Amino acid sequence: MEGEKPPRRIDAPDQEAPPGDGSQPDDNASKQHDNVLVKTNSNNIARSNNRPLTDSNHNTDKLFQSKLLSRGAVEGLLDDSTEEDSSSNHASSTTQGQVDIDYAALGPEQGKLVKLLEERGAVEGLIDTSTGSDRVKVLGLADVFHDERDKIIDFLLTDCEQGKFRRKTLQEYDEKEGVIHRLVYWQHYGSGNKFVEFLLDVRVVSPDESTNIMELAPLDEDDLSDEASAMLVEILASIKTKTVKRGVIKGQLSFTDFEFGQTAVTMVGTLKAEERATEMKAEADVRTFKSFKSVRSTRSSVVGSPGRTKKGGVKAAYATVKGIMEEVGKQFRQPGLIDERRKRHFVEEIMPRAPPLTREEDAMLERVGSPEKELRTKGKRIKGTLKEGIDKLFWWEEGQLWAATLMNVDTSATRLLAELYEMNTYERSQLHKKKHGSLPRAIRKKGKNSNAHR
Repeated sequence: MEGEKPPRRIDAPDQEAPPGDGSQPDDNASKQHDNVLVKTNSNNIARSNNRPLTDSNHNTDKLFQSKLLSRGAVEGLLDDSTEEDSSSNHASSTTQGQVDIDYAALGPEQGKLVKLLEERGAVEGLIDTSTGSDRVKVLGLADVFHDERDKIIDFLLTDCEQGKFRRKTLQEYDEKEGVIHRLVYWQHYGSGNKFVEFLLDVRVVSPDESTNIMELAPLDEDDLSDEASAMLVEILASIKTKTVKRGVIKGQLSFTDFEFGQTAVTMVGTLKAEERATEMKAEADVRTFKSFKSVRSTRSSVVGSPGRTKKGGVKAAYATVKGIMEEVGKQFRQPGLIDERRKRHFVEEIMPRAPPLTREEDAMLERVGSPEKELRTKGKRIKGTLKEGIDKLFWWEEGQLWAATLMNVDTSATRLLAELYEMNTYERSQLHKKKHGSLPRAIRKKGKNSNAHR
């Protein structure tokens, strides 16, 4: 790029740095300056957190120090904060690492789905094991959402009048602590003004500290209070279609703590479909509860009436349920943040527990270091590679031609190792999908088997 300084090559002659140009000072001055930076950074980190330095934050300090040292005598603030660090609502430290899932708190079908999520690893997309016929679907849906379960449940229970997934609370009950009980009306819009509606009795319970269960039961208009019915009438008054499809769900949504601050979400139960006529709205005053009763009586249920079943009725409701799961997943999608937590966990938790090197490993590293010394002393640049980002060099040694490449990576050694070691990331799964399509991708680690699929 014009006006930009090319990176310094290893075979370039040493140049004296003019004062104030931001280049590296002499060795003695550099060491003295580095010592000041390291000491200042460590003290400031300890003070900013109001606690002394401990082993848990020592590795983080070293990573930050390495960035300070690598940039040399450059003025200005080095901001190493991330989106996660600067947010006051980021996941707690107890959920940012790996978690032990309590399968006892889940039903057998939900447990099977969560195990499938564990096995596939960091892969985005809905797992669908649903079965059934054109009249009744037996649901089996699962996905991993990139945030904590409390936020996801709060999103589902928050009213929304815009977008594809619209929600309205018609009535709320006072329950014992830890239980949420509401009557809700949901709409999921497809193309144009077409939508599928759900009138549900929703009850959220917590079987243990790591799981929430949202129980879903179908409602009829006759089950609503006058006040709730009036709210529903107001919503239906704006409908411009002659018929509306309704999904009838009886089942459960489960929300279970998953690794690195995520939530495993499953849906099990049965799904049927109804079709409700709305063409008589114009003949009655839908603003009153009395007229709503007369309009409501024209509703026709296709379930249990095979002769009146319209093709694709249940299929449309089933596609809508999956569409709702996907919409909620998009709301909390942040794969980059989850990948960052996974790599940070490797640096701060896994690496400090690594065993010491064996004699054989020490000897191997010594042998690897010898060619590096030869490279720096005898290596000659391959012609035509001066402006490339990687140094390509060769040299002769005892009648043999050696070739090597050399480059600088703008990160710490520990972070680079995490990038190479942690293959189970959303970024890598996306690259695999882009390159290989639906070809299965398996990752196997000692003591753990992780199969990642498209």
